[in-house]
Amino acid sequence: MAECDKHFKDVHDASDVLNLTCGECGKVFIRRGHLEEHMLSHVAESERDVFSSPEPGCKSEFAHEHDLQCYMKGHEQEGWKCLQCNFVTAEKHNLKQHIVQQHEQPSLPCRAGCFQKFKTRDAHLRHEKTHK
Repeated sequence: MAECDKHFKDVHDASDVLNLTCGECGKVFIRRGHLEEHMLSHVAESERDVFSSPEPGCKSEFAHEHDLQCYMKGHEQEGWKCLQCNFVTAEKHNLKQHIVQQHEQPSLPCRAGCFQKFKTRDAHLRHEKTHK
């Protein structure tokens, strides 16, 4: 199992369901990684650790060093490259997600008739719940 895949399974797997509460604002999370990412919103931007890509011309930045390491594998291993921009990743599913989020036109219309369209099924379903 690739190191990034192992990290994802160990840290982000759905079996890691917990009730975690932010000590600053009280927001509740079910995964530790989501709480950790949220906690960055309570830290002044100037005080955050930012991990930047050392590749010339690459402006990618990450909140966690591990995310930068996984990203760099794409540069180092001639990973999966987007044909429409300079995005590179070591994981094929990340390339698919990138293409949908960055390059595809929204194609899922709201069934409640508000004329909004969405790129992903999750965003589409989340929006439709606002009509109920």
